[in-house]
This record gives sequence, structure tokens and C-alpha cells, in this order.
Amino acid sequence: MIARIARTNVTPVKSTGLTHPERIRLDRRGVRGNREFVFLQSDGARVSGVSKAALMGIRSTYDPHRDRLTLSMPDGCTVEGDASGAGDALDVEFYGGITHPVRLLEAPALVDAASGFLQRPLRLGRLARPGHDTIGEPVSLLSLSSVRELARRAGTGDIDSRRFRMLIELEETEPFAEESWLGRTLVAGDAQLRITRPVSRCVMTTMDPDSGAQDLPTLELLATHKGRSPDGTLTLGVYADVVRPGTLTIGDMLTPAPPYSR
Repeated sequence: MIARIARTNVTPVKSTGLTHPERIRLDRRGVRGNREFVFLQSDGARVSGVSKAALMGIRSTYDPHRDRLTLSMPDGCTVEGDASGAGDALDVEFYGGITHPVRLLEAPALVDAASGFLQRPLRLGRLARPGHDTIGEPVSLLSLSSVRELARRAGTGDIDSRRFRMLIELEETEPFAEESWLGRTLVAGDAQLRITRPVSRCVMTTMDPDSGAQDLPTLELLATHKGRSPDGTLTLGVYADVVRPGTLTIGDMLTPAPPYSR
């Protein structure tokens, strides 16, 4: 055994509040419906950086059978709309400067609710290639012992691991052990994952995962108490590709794949 799956974090709309299903199904693109939708500014640019902080207060759910998206607002109001993406297509730039095609949704109730909450006009789109919405890999993993060790070194008290917004959180590992898995193929549930590279951290980690308020200098803590990678980036956690689709359940063990799977 390398680790145990402790929690999963998904959200249909990028940057909205996370939910934690007991079980997730991985295909080659990751979890269907996870981060498949994105809020855009009126000019078609992605809502990004600190400007998207307020979105964390919104909870989103997606019903793939009905192709319906629901937003639960902080005031208790819930709105639902069609998620089929029947509107115009745009090329939208994501993290890392990579552009992906996005289909606008004709869902005025959803757009109006989010625009009213953020107090500015928004648009809502659906990625044409969900699962590769930023710079490639559809799965991310983080050891909770790494988060605890960062907090210990920094003397901050507990750090909420949700601020790192990783798909899979792990227990029963040594701090930063995941960085030693690069290039390895691992089994989780009946799925196989190939660990590809560390995750570069951004300003989102400085924001409270419920309110979006900037309340922790996370990037400074990483720079001071963990250090930079050889290329100068700040990293925590790792990305993975899906070698074999399958289902993961809380409590499943992460183990090395048999030699023939490498």
C-alpha cells in the first residue's frame, strides 16, 4: 500500500464550492461533469484570479441524465437550467495560457443568479473537451500529511486542504511522499493512474474555500517552508493520467500496479 483515499473533491462549475462524493467514476478525461462548466466575463474571457473568489460561495450540481445544472446560492436560493450548451462557441484561455473551445449555455436563470451574486454581468459556458480544462491531466492527488507538514513548518495551525482543490486527497503517507511517485503507475479501486508531474500552485490557494476571502499567504508559506521546484515554481500535490478507467471509493487503497502495467 502507498496511501488510502480519504476524500474526493468535485464541482461541476470551475471555482464554485466543492462537494465530496463517497464514490467517483474515472474515465480517460477524469470524472464526468467535474469542472465541465465555467463562468466567463461579458467579453468572453474566463473569470480568473481573485475576481473569481466569490464563486466559492456557490454550490453547483450536475445531473448528467437530464443534462441539467443547478446552482445553490449563499442566500438559500436554488436555480436550475439546461446544460446542453446550445449557444455560440468561443475559444477561452485557461491556466497556463492554453486555449480550449467552450460552448455558451442559453440558461438565463443560472446566468442571472450568478451575475446578481457577483454584481457584474457573466456568461456561462461548457467545455467542449471536459477533463482537460487547463494544461492536460484529468486527475490530481494530494497527501493530507503534506498539508499538515506545511502547517507545522509554518506554525499556522491547521490548513484546510480544500483550498488546494485536488480531486483526490490521501491519508497514511509520509509528508510530500506523492512527489516520489512521478512516472509510476498506481492502482486505486479498479482504476489505474500514472503520476505525471507536480501541481503548480496559484492564488486560489490563498482563499478561504467557503467564503473566497483571501485569508492565508499560502504561496509565501510554500516558498518559505517547502521551497521552489528546480524550474522556480511552487508545487504541492501531483497530477495523473487515467491509464485504466474505474471507480474509486473513500477508503480504497492506492497501491503499485503489477509490473505488466508499467
